[in-house]
Amino acid sequence: MIDAATSPEPLTRKPAVDADAASRIGADQATRLRAVPFAIQSGVLHVAMLEPNDLDAIDEIAITADLPVQGILCEQELLGELLREHFGTT
Repeated sequence: MIDAATSPEPLTRKPAVDADAASRIGADQATRLRAVPFAIQSGVLHVAMLEPNDLDAIDEIAITADLPVQGILCEQELLGELLREHFGTT
């Protein structure tokens, strides 16, 4: 279970997206999981998600990316923008 006390603040504006982070998963996976990797910090992949407590999605991304994952809550509209810009899909 994810501890809400240690979860990062939700995204309230569009983050700068690192191309290496975004390339860690494909467009189909990003769309299906409603997730956009946007940064790698201290060896952890930071991922904007509608459901950052979805441990199945977190595990799937971690396996694909071969990195530990920190899911970060992102509003649906903002996530849609990120998916369009970085994966060409919504």
